[in-house]
Amino acid sequence: MKKYKINNKTVLVNGLIPVKGYLAMAFYNMIFWRKEYEPYLIKAHHKSYVDKVVNHEEIHVCQMKDFCKWLPIGGTLFYITYALEWFIRLFIHGPKNAYSNISFEREAKQNERNMNYKNERGRFANFKKYFKK
Repeated sequence: MKKYKINNKTVLVNGLIPVKGYLAMAFYNMIFWRKEYEPYLIKAHHKSYVDKVVNHEEIHVCQMKDFCKWLPIGGTLFYITYALEWFIRLFIHGPKNAYSNISFEREAKQNERNMNYKNERGRFANFKKYFKK
């Protein structure tokens, strides 16, 4: 497993997490990066894209901390809620659109380019603003 430092955040590159087809995943306070996408981390011309992806995953860490500042509890509650919402949206939006309609993903996707968003967002912003739609 290789480690990279991106914006003071450790990014761990491996072939297992996240599952194939996804580029990166926040797991508690760590960011896992899929091995086949490692060239993005290395090449300077991908820097803005990498920053955006890392920021997206850091927004998920903020969402975990909404549940509890102590990440073992907050992260676990986040993943349970995330899975429940995905399951509900599976029936509402179908298998192709369930993931993109999860409130946690909608918040992170909409704000991934705003590098200050993590400092601006309110607690449970994903539910207050994105769960309504």
